[in-house]
Amino acid sequence: MKFFLIKAGDILTHVYNPSVGGCVLDERMRLRPSVREAIARGVKMDVGHGGASFSFEVARAAIEQGLLPDAISTDIHAHNINGVVKDLPHVMAKFISLGFSLEQVLRLTTCSAADILGRPDLGRIELGGEADLAVFDVRHDPVQVYDSLGASREATTTLECTLTLCKGRIVNTFDDGRAEGRTYS
Repeated sequence: MKFFLIKAGDILTHVYNPSVGGCVLDERMRLRPSVREAIARGVKMDVGHGGASFSFEVARAAIEQGLLPDAISTDIHAHNINGVVKDLPHVMAKFISLGFSLEQVLRLTTCSAADILGRPDLGRIELGGEADLAVFDVRHDPVQVYDSLGASREATTTLECTLTLCKGRIVNTFDDGRAEGRTYS
């Protein structure tokens, strides 16, 4: 598989796809030279965890060979929201289980993702910013998390979203819902 047509600033997603000889690894689980060349050209690597596009084995092998993601995202839709993807905090916990720190995971899902999309005004808490925020409860009770093939790992740190704000307005709460619609400055 060659990646000559993609250039600096382009995004390759589903990088930890489990298909045999798939996206970034060859049949021997070695990182393809064309992927290294693409990274050297400035191509960005995105997780894009979907119902069929994420393998712990591929992720581990690729990460060990230097293929770290530039962004952690989901490919969530109506047909996989009740499956292995579930939500972004669930995917974030999978990367913590792979050895990433909470700080790394937060950066890869926020400011790094915004930068890749050419939106440095997003993904940060700054004076005058959008005020799109998610508030998480960090939990340390182990749970099993699964990849697209059904393989599991223990996640010792998980995140539970307790509040979501969009442009300073609460759009969702995950407790009693009384705060919905309030604006914070």
